[in-house]
Amino acid sequence: MHQPPHHLRNPFDEDLVYLVGGEKVRFDIGVFPRQGKRGIRDGDSAYLVDDSALQDFWKSKD
Repeated sequence: MHQPPHHLRNPFDEDLVYLVGGEKVRFDIGVFPRQGKRGIRDGDSAYLVDDSALQDFWKSKD
């Protein structure tokens, strides 16, 4: 399932306290369009990949 990107910013001088809920799945991909990167988590491993390095799986050649 793809979820839209989101972020949280506190424009005030006071501490912001918030509660986060969700699920922890083994595999997840975060997209960072401003940086042109993808964060890929697979279990305990995580990778940061430049979008320019991505290849179409179906069109790639050995």
